[in-house]
Amino acid sequence: MESKRLDNAALAAGISPSYINAHGKPQSIAAVTKQRLLDAMHRSTAATKVAVNPLPNVKIFTHGKKMSLPVAGRGEYQWILT
Repeated sequence: MESKRLDNAALAAGISPSYINAHGKPQSIAAVTKQRLLDAMHRSTAATKVAVNPLPNVKIFTHGKKMSLPVAGRGEYQWILT
C-alpha cells in the first residue's frame, strides 16, 4: 500500500513513473528516487489537500498560432508573462 501512496504522491507532484533511457527503452523510476525527489520538493506521501491551480503548470504555445488559456477557480490573480 505504501508503494501506491508513493506513486500517487509522485504523480501529483509531476514526477513521471518512467522515462525513455539512452537506448530508447522505457525505464521505470525507482521508489527511492521518487521519494528523494519528493523530499527535495518538500512534499510528502501523506494525503494533503490539493490547492486548485488557476493555470496548468506548463502550457506550450506555438508562435503565430492562437490558443486559449482558461483560468480555473475564483479570486484575483496577477501574472507577469515573459
